[in-house]
Amino acid sequence: MMHWTTTQSNAFRIGSTRRQEKISEVRVQSLLKRVRDDDSVRKLVFSNIDFHSFELSRSLEKLFVQDGRRFSCIKLIHCSGPQLPSLISTLLDQGSTKSLTLSHCQEPGAMEAIAEGLRTNQSLEILRISGATFLQEVSLEEGLTRNNTLHELDLSGSHISEHVVPRLAAALGSRNHGLKVLKLNDCDLEDDGVSRIVTSIIQNESVVRLELSHNIVSGASLEATAKLIEQNTTLKHLSLAALKPPHKANHGAHRRHLTRVIRVLATNTTMVSLDVSGNQLHEATVAEMAECLSMNASLEIFDASGCGLSEAGISAFVDRLPEYRSLRSLNLGENDSGFTPCAAEALVKALEHNRVLTDLGLTDDDEMENDAITSRIRHYLDLNRAGRKALKEDVALSLWPVLLARTPFADDCGRQANCLYSLLQGPALFEA
Repeated sequence: MMHWTTTQSNAFRIGSTRRQEKISEVRVQSLLKRVRDDDSVRKLVFSNIDFHSFELSRSLEKLFVQDGRRFSCIKLIHCSGPQLPSLISTLLDQGSTKSLTLSHCQEPGAMEAIAEGLRTNQSLEILRISGATFLQEVSLEEGLTRNNTLHELDLSGSHISEHVVPRLAAALGSRNHGLKVLKLNDCDLEDDGVSRIVTSIIQNESVVRLELSHNIVSGASLEATAKLIEQNTTLKHLSLAALKPPHKANHGAHRRHLTRVIRVLATNTTMVSLDVSGNQLHEATVAEMAECLSMNASLEIFDASGCGLSEAGISAFVDRLPEYRSLRSLNLGENDSGFTPCAAEALVKALEHNRVLTDLGLTDDDEMENDAITSRIRHYLDLNRAGRKALKEDVALSLWPVLLARTPFADDCGRQANCLYSLLQGPALFEA
């Protein structure tokens, strides 16, 4: 099996994609020589490599230090060996790599090297760590506080214990001025942990994206999230997908707290996207959600896919659709039971009066019994995508007969062959 690959994106992979297959250190060093001889390589991926010998460590040090090679992105996937922490330290000490990824690297000492390196590194912009189970042994607080260049921290899929949360929350407070993206999806965080982290970000003036999906939340964390949306003026993107209530939770109270989070959207003026997909939403919560979206003037993307919406839930959005002023994408996909013929027909009529929405998240897999209705829905979305509001206001009336004469069969066209859509996009409208 080939143990190296190159792509047009100047990336070079060393190692096997099969976890059970390891390649020899001699082979690794041979491939490193290829990298040294190819100045075009900017991204380096190590996959299933055992960094065991000091000789291999020296070869890597020669590449990064003696040759002074700068790589925009380095990934370590399922790597191990006692020399791995030394490699990480070398990478961070040299201060040239902009993106570093560690995926399922379980070697003791690796996280200590990360924490120590962050204190002095002034080049790293993106750090992604997934599949880590030893974060409870390491404090990233000092490194995150001192580092001014790190823009994205992605710990998704790593276990963050309750002992780490207070230190992480402290680092995310007002003392950190550079972090813009924080991803903590599926980190085994419980209600108190989520609450601490969210509370620490309320006064943070740099974080613009926060992802907390697939964690356990309840009253404290949802109340903190509501305050975050209400008080923070920097956050633009928030993901709360597939949140899990605690065992034996009071589902009525849980719904009320979630409704509180939704309600503050009505007065928020900075949020651009909100993802609540995968949460089973009660009809009363959906109704509140639909109403608040009609009051919000900044939100452009809202994802309510896979939320088990009933016909009443879909209708709640449909009834408010003409009032949505900024919403370009309203993802209602994977809610098949709610798209009854009646709801779909009402959706078409509502789209006639909405000139902003361009995406409903509906795919061929979403059940829609009437193909004609599906075609009409896509037709209106395509018209919005072409900017029909601007065209209605700006295009001379004398040109509309020409446009309409060219679209006698618009209702029968497929989406990409939609005559109106195609003509409104480009200069064909103005051709003789």
